[in-house]
Amino acid sequence: MHKFILATLFYCGLSFTPAFATEVEQPENRCLRVYSITGFTYIDEYHALLAGRTKKENYLVRFRRTCRDLNFASQITTSFEHQLVCRPVIEHIRTEHDRCPVDGIQMVSGREEARSIAATRAAKRQQTNKTESDS
Repeated sequence: MHKFILATLFYCGLSFTPAFATEVEQPENRCLRVYSITGFTYIDEYHALLAGRTKKENYLVRFRRTCRDLNFASQITTSFEHQLVCRPVIEHIRTEHDRCPVDGIQMVSGREEARSIAATRAAKRQQTNKTESDS
C-alpha cells in the first residue's frame, strides 16, 4: 500500500514539474550556500551579480522590484552571506539608500551569462507589459 502511494506521488510530481519550471529557472530553485561576497556588479535595475571568494562563485541576484541607486552604490550589505538559501523569503541587499528584496539567486559562470539571463528576463517583462497595456 505504501509503495503504491509513493509511486503515485512520484508520478504526479513528474507530471507537474514541466508546467512550473523552465530550463532557465530550474537552476535558481536549487539551494545555494552563498559564501563570502567580495564584490558586486550592477546588471540592470532588477539584477546584480555578486562575486564570491573564487572566480567560480558568481551569483546572479534577481530583485522583486527595481533596486534604485544600486548602479551608484559603492558598497552593499547582504542578509544571506554564509547561509544556505533555497527560496528567498526575507533575504535582501541593502545599498546606502535602499533595501532591495531578493526574489531569486542562482549561480552563474560569469558576467556574460548574467547579462544574457537578465536580458532574456527584461524582454519577457517588456512583452508582458506590452500585452497588459494592449488589453
